[in-house]
Amino acid sequence: MKLPSDAKGSALGETMVSASSDMYALYWNPAGLAKLSKNNIGISYNKWILDTYYLYTGGGLNFKKIGSLGLGVIFFSSGKIEGMEELNNYDLAIISGYGINFKSFNAGVSLKYIRKYIFEQTSEIFCSDLGLSKKFYKNKLNIGINIKNLEMFTSSQSLSSCIDLGFSYFNKAKQPEVNFADCFELYSFHYYISFL
Repeated sequence: MKLPSDAKGSALGETMVSASSDMYALYWNPAGLAKLSKNNIGISYNKWILDTYYLYTGGGLNFKKIGSLGLGVIFFSSGKIEGMEELNNYDLAIISGYGINFKSFNAGVSLKYIRKYIFEQTSEIFCSDLGLSKKFYKNKLNIGINIKNLEMFTSSQSLSSCIDLGFSYFNKAKQPEVNFADCFELYSFHYYISFL
């Protein structure tokens, strides 16, 4: 469930924690749902090597002053493994989220149900993400933070929790020119930066 959900996020080096403003905000930072300007839906399908594929589909509803709701589904399949015809490993995530705009910042929360099926072993995880974003410097600089995978229940296998922190600088056309993001996980750090 760590693969990028959309082409834009992948192209920008996974630095969307501060720049996401559509239904893909469910994946990057639920506070981005508050930036929905209209209702939208989307689908992303990535075919990988052999029979491996990744599917994300989601939608967002903007309710103006009371916030925005989002719903998404992520499915990853390893496909058929040669010599193991009956085996079909997969990950499934169902995500719901809510984002609201306060006067000086955006906040969001998402709830996730994740089911992993690997070699006839199944694990289920319920977790949440908490996100914030704030604009500075004449609305050209946006800072975002997302605390990911706060577990509420797990049947066996655990997810690593992390904090995504990033900023985006937007041009006059309101497109991100510079994005920077960092993911703080226990025992490892990942730095991503992108320029357009």
